[in-house]
Amino acid sequence: MKCAETGNAPGVPEGHRGARSIRPGRPPGCKKRDFRLLPFSLKHLHGVMVLLMGYDVLATAMSYFLALWLRFDCEFSEIPGNYLSAWLRFAPLYAIACVVVFFALRLYHSVWRFASYSELLHALIASLLTAVLHGVGITLLFRRMPITYYFVGAMLQFLFVLGIRFSYRFISLLRSSRAVVEDAGIKDIRTKCL
Repeated sequence: MKCAETGNAPGVPEGHRGARSIRPGRPPGCKKRDFRLLPFSLKHLHGVMVLLMGYDVLATAMSYFLALWLRFDCEFSEIPGNYLSAWLRFAPLYAIACVVVFFALRLYHSVWRFASYSELLHALIASLLTAVLHGVGITLLFRRMPITYYFVGAMLQFLFVLGIRFSYRFISLLRSSRAVVEDAGIKDIRTKCL
């Protein structure tokens, strides 16, 4: 009888000849199996999900504030009170709606370390849906805002939402390309010295 994982005979550890003490609960010589399906714990995933939700609340609210601020030449004092009041009253409702839409489109369920085209597409759809929701919601509930507010706010929100989600992937690609360049440089120096 052999262990399914190491291929050794019972009692013989991997890379070792000789007897081994018998551990209760599994055949001798077998390593403990790791039955996790993902390379991270579920507890970690929930913590990341909560942090990402908090970031999305801030990013969605601030993207439209920045659009309003940019519309009035980056002068806070130039923003009319009725526009600022409408944004302040609508921002909490919109932030909650964005989290619900993002959750429904599974933006909190992905492993962003492996972000790909499908995650990009989900983020784009979520941003488009929430931008339409923002335009209709703030106009019907409070007041019509300047046209640039809607477009610039939607673009900033898309960049903020996508930026945080793909930043890990981007940084890891930069690190790996830098390591390849450094390894090539070291090999080049070694061949010149010989």
